[in-house]
Amino acid sequence: MKVLKIAVMTSFLAYSGASFSGDFKTDASALAKAGGVAASMKELAAGPVASAVIEDKFGPFGADVLAAAKKWAADPELRESVPAFRRFLFFDYLTANTQTVAAATNPDQLLINTDASVSAIFDNAKVAASLKAIVEGGGDQPVFQEVDGFTVAAIPMKPTGDKAKSCMSCHASPEVGKPYPEGSTVLGWTVIAQPK
Repeated sequence: MKVLKIAVMTSFLAYSGASFSGDFKTDASALAKAGGVAASMKELAAGPVASAVIEDKFGPFGADVLAAAKKWAADPELRESVPAFRRFLFFDYLTANTQTVAAATNPDQLLINTDASVSAIFDNAKVAASLKAIVEGGGDQPVFQEVDGFTVAAIPMKPTGDKAKSCMSCHASPEVGKPYPEGSTVLGWTVIAQPK
């Protein structure tokens, strides 16, 4: 499995897609939602899907996101993939070759792949420490702040109902992660750091 370390386009916030406003909070939240759409596309694990399906799911995020999603959906690495990997690979396609970093992660005690820890994802120690404190702090609301020349976001993933059960079941698998504590409502975080 590839390392869950991905670059986010510095121009992400300047996307011309209708759903992107140029406001960091709004746009970081949209990035997290697009990642959630990618993670939920379990049909890709069986093989390629029709272009119309990708257009339906990713079109609302704008032309740039849709173009990246079409490339992502054709990647053979998605076959037999778990949701976290689908999210990772989507972010990778969307945000390649830039200075900004985004990733999906969990508190260290829930990871089996230490390459996915906040400390491993972010090279800037102050950014890593700030985001790690948020992710491990037990909160359940998005946090946006400025740290050492970066604008950062930590956005909790809070699925409900059957989706939450599916996330908890998958994450309890020894190949994916460690079980979430009983009663957990935050089932992962999207973390983003963009140079100011």
